[in-house]
Amino acid sequence: MKKGEVSWQSFREGKFRHDCVSIELTKNDATSVTYRGTGEVWQDEFGTLSFKCISRDDTQRAVESILTSAALAPGKLIPEEAYYSIQLTTFDNATWHAENVWVEMRCSFVTGYTVIVGKLRTLRSARAANLTSRSNSMELLILNQNHKDWNSLTDTVAHLEQLGCDIKFLMQRDSDVLVEITGNAPLPKNFEVRIVEALRYVLASILHLSLIVKNTDGVREVTLISPVRQSDTRLVPPLATLKPSPDVAVLFERYLSYVHEGASADFVHPCSMYLRNACEASANSVEASAIGLCVAVEGLANLLPYDAGKESNDQTIAVVQKELLKRLAEIGVTPNVKSRVEGLLGQLKSIRAADRLQLLVKAGKLDQSCFSAWKKLRNTGVHPTKTKLEELDDSQLLEFLDRIYQVYVCMYQITFALIGYEGTFSNYALSRFPAATYPLPAAPGGITT
Repeated sequence: MKKGEVSWQSFREGKFRHDCVSIELTKNDATSVTYRGTGEVWQDEFGTLSFKCISRDDTQRAVESILTSAALAPGKLIPEEAYYSIQLTTFDNATWHAENVWVEMRCSFVTGYTVIVGKLRTLRSARAANLTSRSNSMELLILNQNHKDWNSLTDTVAHLEQLGCDIKFLMQRDSDVLVEITGNAPLPKNFEVRIVEALRYVLASILHLSLIVKNTDGVREVTLISPVRQSDTRLVPPLATLKPSPDVAVLFERYLSYVHEGASADFVHPCSMYLRNACEASANSVEASAIGLCVAVEGLANLLPYDAGKESNDQTIAVVQKELLKRLAEIGVTPNVKSRVEGLLGQLKSIRAADRLQLLVKAGKLDQSCFSAWKKLRNTGVHPTKTKLEELDDSQLLEFLDRIYQVYVCMYQITFALIGYEGTFSNYALSRFPAATYPLPAAPGGITT
């Protein structure tokens, strides 16, 4: 990033403010500009981008817009046509754009002016630039980070040969992280989303971008992003280290390649979604965290391929279903009972998460004890048989926490199998969380541990 770029520098400091010679608002369902006027754009005390437009226009139209907004059905999503797109032109002749903005209006029949205000999730500007040396590159800025969380990645470079790009991580001002991506060809669509997914994976945290700068074919596009409220999560990373580690970079590369190849550019990868759910759940009570973790493991397990091979029982299951349904007709059960039995029989053909994970255990890619811990933690958390008003005693609490840490290992070993990772990881199932090697070593007799 160039120090001379005032816009992103002021945004970084929380001081982004510009008077606008022109602000144009176009409703999503309109074919021409709906409102036009002067105004300003700025960051509020929380860093959120905000704008105000003073438009001298038909106040009757503004009243109709206010009444239309007030008439929206409560409890329903706001329809897309109720939002606006905005173009702002500042006095330094820079043009900025924002999409899908919700606005509020105040109008005066006396003056004939309408004041329109709103918050902006993003603000984007594009201009031609001389980018001969770095014609295909991207810069991502992540603000207010803990320096210690990034020690394993700071000043390292990840090389992604299959994507033809290099990714470098730099710590700035002791709290800001700059991610520099350079490529030999135009970077994939929404590649910044995949970068964030991979960073969330290796850091086990919910982080958000504050700034995106894309340089493509002589055009420099800058996107400013308002801050998002973040939870105080407590998820542990797959490999915890306070020093730069080549295996952390390998984890990042493997996961980035996996999500890039396995999902549409317009969507977040399902694996990332399950991991984020587990991370968000860790911000709550330990009981809620355990349930969220177990549900995430089940979702990840369903991403695993499953080949029953010689153990396939499809023909046997079909015979069992046929005979049981025949027997139900003979004994004349009630429709309610028949429906329930048919539902249970239908589950015989479904592949359970436990079935997929058992194959992973046999392949030496999932610790049996951690797999067992997941089943126990899930069953007691999701299907409790009894409750107590009093708190757990120390021994019960320790057993509960130990089981959670075993499920952490279960979750990450599933992801290792999905992304094809081999290397070190933090074994939270053992005392003091030592580093271990994946895949798991074979025990004497050919049985994996």
